[in-house]
Amino acid sequence: MLNEKIVDMADYFLFDTMSLIETIVNEEEPENSAVTAHKRLKIYIEIMKELDEEFEITDVKELILSQGYEDSFYEDFEAKREEEAKYYIGDMD
Repeated sequence: MLNEKIVDMADYFLFDTMSLIETIVNEEEPENSAVTAHKRLKIYIEIMKELDEEFEITDVKELILSQGYEDSFYEDFEAKREEEAKYYIGDMD
């Protein structure tokens, strides 16, 4: 029961993170952090691996593509993350 609630919460977290990434890729809100969004997706993957032994996604690219986005969307997001990483202050992982 608790695991189901945590999975539901994680799914809301994923939805919000993907919405955040859309604003980053579309440059709607330039103050949003691609590095932070990337870290959020990594956290989601870690949580789901702990909660669901059938969860097979292993990296951020695979997760983004599994949500119905195209390779070009992922590449745009990754380019923004790499550019931001040059001046990002804080833990990158």
